[in-house]
Amino acid sequence: MAADRKAQPRAPRRGPTVDARPRPPLEMQYVPSPPPPRETPDSLSHALRTPLHVVMGFTQLLREQQCGPLTPRQLQCLDEVLAASRQLLGVIRDRIEAPDDAQQRDRAEPRT
Repeated sequence: MAADRKAQPRAPRRGPTVDARPRPPLEMQYVPSPPPPRETPDSLSHALRTPLHVVMGFTQLLREQQCGPLTPRQLQCLDEVLAASRQLLGVIRDRIEAPDDAQQRDRAEPRT
């Protein structure tokens, strides 16, 4: 009998079979994505200070007329950019960094 099985040619395979029976629809569930990580005051301060320092550096470079002579009006505009940049740095320090420093001091002080 085993010899009979070997002698019979096998039918060629025809790929995967398809189940034609109707299926119930898949239930979709909404899974909200996790909230983005909160920026710490340090990372927020860094994100604001870095481009601001670049602006201030290029403004000072222009103000020193390293790239060629400027008109008095252009120099005045550069002075205004520098003044506004310094004011913004003060706001960053007062609003973002100072409260974080105070919180760290509060944590470090022993409570009685």
